[in-house]
Amino acid sequence: MSDTTNSTSQDEFFDDAAETFPGKEDLKDRLVAVWATGRGQEKNTEGKVYPYVTGVTLVLDDGPNGWSPTSVKDGDTVPNLVPSVADEGPQEIALRWSTSGMVSRLDPRIGKTTKPMIGRINSRPNKVKGRSASWSIATKTDADLATVLEHGAAIKAITARIEKEAVAAIDAEVFS
Repeated sequence: MSDTTNSTSQDEFFDDAAETFPGKEDLKDRLVAVWATGRGQEKNTEGKVYPYVTGVTLVLDDGPNGWSPTSVKDGDTVPNLVPSVADEGPQEIALRWSTSGMVSRLDPRIGKTTKPMIGRINSRPNKVKGRSASWSIATKTDADLATVLEHGAAIKAITARIEKEAVAAIDAEVFS
């Protein structure tokens, strides 16, 4: 005899994996706040080890030209996976930054500050012909500061959450 009073469905246990996820291309020219929370290394398809920084990225605007429903990834036009801030408010996403420009700026912050780095995600052609574009972050401008202040409550909330998580991690390590 089967018990049907306690039946469950697969929806209670998991969400399907997404084939696509937001990336730096979806953030091009957009103002962001980035909190660096961890680091790691991975091998590329050629076996070369590269560093990455994990963190939280809060998208604060849609860029100087407004939000576009598409972005360009690997030369293909694809849907922009980070919604419009003007339509839906600031967008918090977890990203793993592996471009050398971002890693060199974020890595020294790990364990030293819980303040975010704020600026516009930018890109320029690589100095080495045939290589992918260089990605990094530009210093915020005076005009960007008004947008940052407008979203101050969201920035403070994420900073407080990251500080709390950092303290909890230290406590877990000390008391384990």
